[in-house]
Amino acid sequence: MAEFPGVILSDLLFADFSLDVPSNRSLSLARVRRILRMVGIHEAVQDMPWKELVEVRSRPEVVLFAMRVQGWVDQPDDCEVASVLHAADQQSRSRSPRSSIELICDAAARIESTAVRLVDAKGKLLERDSRCDILIVIPLIEEFRTLLEMHPDPPHESDDGLYYYRLEINGYNVLALAISDTVVGPTVAGQIAEKALSYAKPRVCFLVGIAGCLEEDLLLGDVVVASEVCDFLAGSKAQPSADGGYVLEYSGNHWPLEFAARTAVESFELSAPRIHSGWLADAARYQRALALRARDKKFAHDVPKVAVGHVASGPTVGGATAYTAELHGIDRKFLALETEGEGVVQAGFGRVRPVPTYVVRGLSDFADERKKKLDGTSSGVWRRYAMHNAATFVHKFIESEAFATLLEGQ
Repeated sequence: MAEFPGVILSDLLFADFSLDVPSNRSLSLARVRRILRMVGIHEAVQDMPWKELVEVRSRPEVVLFAMRVQGWVDQPDDCEVASVLHAADQQSRSRSPRSSIELICDAAARIESTAVRLVDAKGKLLERDSRCDILIVIPLIEEFRTLLEMHPDPPHESDDGLYYYRLEINGYNVLALAISDTVVGPTVAGQIAEKALSYAKPRVCFLVGIAGCLEEDLLLGDVVVASEVCDFLAGSKAQPSADGGYVLEYSGNHWPLEFAARTAVESFELSAPRIHSGWLADAARYQRALALRARDKKFAHDVPKVAVGHVASGPTVGGATAYTAELHGIDRKFLALETEGEGVVQAGFGRVRPVPTYVVRGLSDFADERKKKLDGTSSGVWRRYAMHNAATFVHKFIESEAFATLLEGQ
């Protein structure tokens, strides 16, 4: 094993070796991970420092040769890789192992800093479709700082005025960006998300931030994952009221999370109990470190809850009990109120190949008259706690097998 060190690759592309292997077919990272588990070298590479992985990413022959010498054989769900390795193995029977490596390398990805390219037998240069596996969109700079605490000093790149920060989470290539601290709302969020999705071409997108709580069973620091985002003001109509004024008759646009994405997050706790318990323990440690005053502890559970359900999205920040009551009149199942989800989800949904988009929100206030005071408590402690729980939840969910299965299907 030490003689053939493995390496996790973000993507591998294969040229056509006169086989039924289209030159533009890609092998997802999740599939690479599964193959590594098949050949028994997954454990050897999963703890390798990221810097070491980067140094050897330009040598895809390492992992491919490791697969071959470990006796990896054809698997029905990995036929593209099997075909290439089978061809290489057949030709290597009358040649040296090095010749076999060179044959595979001719078809393997040349991984560079921002894109994956390969050179086929004819020297044709092809570029990978996707710049990342996962796109993370964070509304506010203050919220983005929480992510940077988990991934300090990440490399960045820019395109069309937007700055993207490249992260690695569980071996996946991730691009993350913040929208703005000055201009918020679904329209701006949607415009930026559209640009980001077109640039990054991710398989999955996450919108991660804080929100106001609309559910009495939830408290601050709990996390809400949207099974449906409702732009409740869309299509509204002003109707005359009995007192000579007007009332709004709501209609709304509804953006459901696709079935596979929803079931993946719903099954997270049961399918990955160790990872989920690790998240709960981290949240509990973080809360204890906040040294909350006794009178403030009533606003949060000892360990956070996760709720999957409907989220209200619109341009208005909630800070009045009467307003939350009106929202419940629109949909009694609303769990949270936020201001960017509708725009980001619509950008992901409105594509030829829709991108599953998770809206994950940590609850930082109750969207009522207490909002201003809670936001100011200990210089925004509830906002930091809520964002920490949302960001770490996403981080842990990405480590789960349920998420890997979802990504393989994209």
